[in-house]
Amino acid sequence: MTLSGRRKELYHASGHQMALREGNGLCTISLAPDSNMFTWQLKAKHVHTIDGKRRVPSHEVPTNVQGRFQLCLPSRAWEITSLSESYLDCIHIAIPDQVCGYLASSQTLNYEKMSRAVVPTATIGDPVELYKLVTKDIPKASSGNVVVRLTLRPVNPTDSLVIQWGVWAGHDLDKLVVGSEGTGVVYELGEGVTNFKKGQRVIPLIFGRYYPEGYGLWRDYVEIPAKDCVAVPDDIPDEFAAQFFINPWALYQMLKLLNIPKGEYLIQGAAASVLGRQVITLAKHWGIKTINIVRRDSHIQELKDIGADYVLNSETEDIPAKVDEITGGKKAYGALDPVLGDMTKILFASVRNGGQVLAYGALSGNDVKLDVKDLMRGVDLKFFLVNDLGHDLAKREETSKEIFELMRQKVLEPLSGKKFPLEEFQEAMIEGNKPGRGGKVFLESYDH
Repeated sequence: MTLSGRRKELYHASGHQMALREGNGLCTISLAPDSNMFTWQLKAKHVHTIDGKRRVPSHEVPTNVQGRFQLCLPSRAWEITSLSESYLDCIHIAIPDQVCGYLASSQTLNYEKMSRAVVPTATIGDPVELYKLVTKDIPKASSGNVVVRLTLRPVNPTDSLVIQWGVWAGHDLDKLVVGSEGTGVVYELGEGVTNFKKGQRVIPLIFGRYYPEGYGLWRDYVEIPAKDCVAVPDDIPDEFAAQFFINPWALYQMLKLLNIPKGEYLIQGAAASVLGRQVITLAKHWGIKTINIVRRDSHIQELKDIGADYVLNSETEDIPAKVDEITGGKKAYGALDPVLGDMTKILFASVRNGGQVLAYGALSGNDVKLDVKDLMRGVDLKFFLVNDLGHDLAKREETSKEIFELMRQKVLEPLSGKKFPLEEFQEAMIEGNKPGRGGKVFLESYDH
């Protein structure tokens, strides 16, 4: 006889359904033959071959229990063997045929859900190689807090940069979880929480804790203060809500900081990115002209179609000279730089005397190139870290409402791409790093 667990149901060979309730296929089988009890634990490793390379095992279930399925059997303890055909989707438990009839009529269930999480095994190295899937206890909602069941999370560059930059060096690995943003539903309410209800869609704002604590959202369940959750309006899709913070919230703040007057020019690198496209549409909405730098001619018309004033190819054009030509020598008022390296030097040469370049990423690495002549012109460089406004809840609510309204008007329209199950985070990260991939890559979860 074979029992096969497939997400939410467990079957045996005769077709009789045995409820696993909300199981996801990861479980522990405990046999209780009279006074004797022994436990079978699923340990599975899944080795991926991606882009022709054999990757280290990406999904490993440690000995802690993911779920428990208990069967009352006759006095004899039966041998159990296991075969994992499709990790997380299917397990097979071989049980002697003599037990089949007994199982069909007598079983007890004791199922305990757990929370999966993607964590680093080290704080320096290649994130694709270092991250692994583990299981953790589902947190309980303490007073003033909520537990959120995550459903959708984007794969952002910062989710790799925390390792590449060594941001978490020296941190306790047991406390680190990857994932800078996402959306989900309220799973449990702590004492005193009255502004949310179970099942309500929310955005947990954890970014203020992400860099300093490694408190991320590539997990199934997270506990968070209710004040740090933003309710998602019914007309905002999950794909928008999941990428609400890192891109729309950040670019909204960056453009406010640059304070570019209407009719003046903003210049930006990596303009074909998801955030770069939203910069174009928001700047146009606010009456700011844009000069956009790309590396492929195929992006030029795409960006013009969404409102870009000028699109320049850094591989074939002298950007500072073109900017002088476009602006009549005034140069751009300010700049956004997600790249660093040579791009910073180009942007410094393209902004006005006393202008500012806001860096917010490091796509080319951690080094910056500058020309001293531009420093002498008073051009300033600052690195921008998005602020979740946790110190000013009224301002946070106002900003959230403005961004949701911009989404409704399609001024900010996040570009969505491929979705991967949470356990396929390695494939998702590789897809997210592909140049010219299109929309944002997501990690999704089912209710398990």
